[in-house]
Amino acid sequence: MRETRLWQAAVLGLTLAALWPIWASEVPPLQDYPQHLFDALLIAERGNPELPLARYYRAEGLSVAYAAFYFLVGLFYRVVSIETAGKLCLTIYWLSVAGALWMANRKLCSIAPRSEASWALLLAFPLAVSPVYLLGLVNYCFSLPILMAALLHQRRIEDGPLAPSALAAQGLLLLLMLATHPYTALAYVGLSLVAALASYRSPAQVARGAACSGVALAVVGTWLLLRGEKVGAGTLGDSWWHPFGANLGFLALQFTGFRLESGPDFLSVGLWLGAAALLFHLWWRGRRELGAPERLEQRRWAGILLVTLIAFFTLPFSNGTFHYFNLRLSGAAYLALAVLAGTVRVQGLARFAVVALAFALVLEQGLHLRRLSKEMAEPLALAERLPPEALVLPLVFDASSPELERGSFDPHLHTHFFHQLRRKAGFTPYLFPTPSDSIAIRPEQRRPAPPQYEPGRFRWEEHGSDYDAFLVRGAPPDFLEYLSRQARPVARSGAWWLYLRGGR
Repeated sequence: MRETRLWQAAVLGLTLAALWPIWASEVPPLQDYPQHLFDALLIAERGNPELPLARYYRAEGLSVAYAAFYFLVGLFYRVVSIETAGKLCLTIYWLSVAGALWMANRKLCSIAPRSEASWALLLAFPLAVSPVYLLGLVNYCFSLPILMAALLHQRRIEDGPLAPSALAAQGLLLLLMLATHPYTALAYVGLSLVAALASYRSPAQVARGAACSGVALAVVGTWLLLRGEKVGAGTLGDSWWHPFGANLGFLALQFTGFRLESGPDFLSVGLWLGAAALLFHLWWRGRRELGAPERLEQRRWAGILLVTLIAFFTLPFSNGTFHYFNLRLSGAAYLALAVLAGTVRVQGLARFAVVALAFALVLEQGLHLRRLSKEMAEPLALAERLPPEALVLPLVFDASSPELERGSFDPHLHTHFFHQLRRKAGFTPYLFPTPSDSIAIRPEQRRPAPPQYEPGRFRWEEHGSDYDAFLVRGAPPDFLEYLSRQARPVARSGAWWLYLRGGR
């Protein structure tokens, strides 16, 4: 009992450590998060004619799928500010990670004799601060602890007997997965079958696992049929694959401080190597003492991890406008790796070493995120100089940060949404498509703009007259000189310049 309480205390401490860079920072340092929060604001305020943003953007109601983040933000927004509501939702994500680990700990301890806590599971906290998390794919990240919980709970159904409460709980987890991200529900279709086959004990056990997979496929298929043409409208098209080396590099970012070619963080590398060496040593030393249930559980999660990695390296990066198709699976792979690590018996002084490594990794990641957050908050200092309902054209020549791998992350591409969130007014022309397609610029309010990734194609005669202000980051001197022909620089914050139209 004492060991269980110590483990629970460690989980609480790691949860608070993971929340530190969110609540101690002005803006959460997640790449796509600003637009997701902006979308959530528009959905929460839909039907409000007094909202200045409604003049430029339309918002539709939520569908069943891809809705969890927006629904929760709208719920919290009734009593707190939109920015606080977003942070509360991110808090729920970390509480979900802790809840999934609690389920995993109970399961692993039930099959390991004389074990009260699975200490290596604590490494799930630094593994949950993944590149996918930093990309700000919030709905997908919300779905990962649910996927982990569903795969853990499925074991209860496989082992039988089929209690109604167990079936109801599994159905609820499946619906929650669909509500957070349908892609994860589809991934569960395959991984649930892999889990049953990898831990084969009897034909009846595999049949129950296959039934879980079949029900999930039926639920996702029914949703697709009901949505009809709305699914993928304007999103599907030609597929594009990342080179194998690029995929491998992205997978490695988790263990190099989110930098690779730009120079890895050797402290992060050292901590991860230390954790890997310690767990391999403990596994090797205790491998002969493992009972049959423990070996089956290792095979189960090794199979899930292997199939997830195979899919990661073989699926396309994008299809039409749907991106990160394969890279998303890295988040699922890291959590599967955490549960697999949790099957290793950690006893004696090794427990303190594992806890120390988990805390060191989370805090080291937190320092990176705090520095990144300060960068991402830089445009907010310019917001006071903007007209109340300014039409703003962001021109981001350099969206990178020294904290993250250039080419894999663009953390400054969407930070212009923060000033709109605070004022609930204004216009910017760039919205990336989402699977729900619930947010769009009103057709009559669309304005010409250069491609977001090609700001150098800006031309005064094509784009300039439609905007009041220009937020510029990383532009070369000759472009700034060109911009100054009909706009004047009024303020600077970090790497950002604010130009107001009107000449010198």
